[in-house]
Amino acid sequence: MKKTPSGAMTIPVEQALQRIMAVPEKMSLSLAQGACAHKAASVCVASVHQPTSAQVEALRGFAQRHGRYWKSKLKALWIDGKEERHPDAYLLRQVRNEFGPKWLTRLSLARFSVTTGDPHA
Repeated sequence: MKKTPSGAMTIPVEQALQRIMAVPEKMSLSLAQGACAHKAASVCVASVHQPTSAQVEALRGFAQRHGRYWKSKLKALWIDGKEERHPDAYLLRQVRNEFGPKWLTRLSLARFSVTTGDPHA
C-alpha cells in the first residue's frame, strides 16, 4: 500500500481485484474505484482490437452473397444461431463473439484493405 499526497491509501489494481473477488461485500469505495479503472482500461484496449483479414473477407463474402441488407440478415442469423449453414461460418461466429451486433451496425467494409484487412488511416 502507498499513501498519496492527499493521505489516501492506494494499492495495485491486481491486489484490489484479488480482494474484491475474495470478499465482495466488504469492498471499500477506493477498491471499487480501482476495479472500475482497471475494467475501463481493459475495455479501451478491447475497443482498439480489429478483425483479422480472414474475418473481414468472411464478412465481405457474406455481404456479396446477401446484398444491400446483409448486416440485418447476418444479425438475424446470429440471433437464430443459423450462421453455421454458411461458408466461413466459424469466422462469422468469431466476429459475433469478439465484436457483437452493435459493432457490425457501425462497420464499413470499405475501411479495410482487400489484401490485409487492416483499417485505412
